[in-house]
Amino acid sequence: MAISSIKPPIVPPETAAQREDPDFVTAVARAFAILRCYKRDERALGNKDLATRTGLPRSTIARLTHTLTELGYLERLPDVEKYGLGIDIVSFGQTYLGALDLRQVARPLMQELADEVEASVSLAARSGEDMVFIELAHGNPTFALGVAVGERVPRGTSALGRACAAGLPAETRAQRIRDFCRTLRREDWPAALKGFNDAFADYEKYGLCLSLGDWNKDVYAVSVPMVSNDPLKVLAFSCSLPARMVTRDQLMHEIGPRLKQMRDRVHRALGGVSVAGLGRRLMRSRKGVDHAPCEPARRARQTDKRTARRRRRAGRNRRNAGRGTGRRGLSAARPDAQRAPSRARCTREAARQRSQRHQRQSSQVLITDRHRSH
Repeated sequence: MAISSIKPPIVPPETAAQREDPDFVTAVARAFAILRCYKRDERALGNKDLATRTGLPRSTIARLTHTLTELGYLERLPDVEKYGLGIDIVSFGQTYLGALDLRQVARPLMQELADEVEASVSLAARSGEDMVFIELAHGNPTFALGVAVGERVPRGTSALGRACAAGLPAETRAQRIRDFCRTLRREDWPAALKGFNDAFADYEKYGLCLSLGDWNKDVYAVSVPMVSNDPLKVLAFSCSLPARMVTRDQLMHEIGPRLKQMRDRVHRALGGVSVAGLGRRLMRSRKGVDHAPCEPARRARQTDKRTARRRRRAGRNRRNAGRGTGRRGLSAARPDAQRAPSRARCTREAARQRSQRHQRQSSQVLITDRHRSH
């Protein structure tokens, strides 16, 4: 089989950049990759299914599913000998959504727009190589996307994913697209890149992105990004309609401008603060406390910590080399050299020499006394 035809894992546990990060814990990433494998209409998955979707060995999957079951995040179903999501997994989503004031602010405005244009309006955030729905509002009883809060859509073919990428700085955007393409087969790269480039051209000209049946052939959608004070924190709003009821021009010139107005109203109501930890930051701002440090500052602190760890490690290696102990000691650096004596050995040798001197002195005193007596 040719290398280009090998299908990459649907849910890769880690990216190439994360694999090179010395502080990245692979075991934790693999456990969460298993939890991300489940879809809305899937009650249970076996170890073989999970191994296929993550690309991990079945022996590794077996240990991880056992651990997650013991912790309550998976549930073993004896009738089918597979695993389903455990009840404890619900607490994560509910805790996050409950602390996100963004939903309370955006929900009425989204519902108002959905009723006006008889469409489905959604709010989503990036998670890995997908977009996760945070809030949904339906304004057409005969049309629904068939998704719920917490579900995922692909970032490359959905309007939400393209708008989220368009709102990023140019350098970060290019890196994210390269990471996304690595999850695809090589023959799928041209179509994915064309979709992104067309969306970026629309964003530069109109301030919005489209998906005309790319994600779902029966759905046309327009989307706009919402960028916070931290330029790396980007969410996206979208408006989706049946493909038979709307045209590209209507999305561009009628529905798109309304969606941008709604986005601007939400952004003003939130004060443009970062989405991460939004509830806590709004509480601090009401009390007159400054906002939390932004992402660049956090990265600078992490870099300083890694540099300090490297310096401490280098210092230990130099000290070990001087004493001739440790894995990188003198004997390892110079195989022909003798190992330097340890501190305890030097102390014992010094005590032995003092004892010998004391014995010699005592013997000389005894000999002198005998001569005097004679």
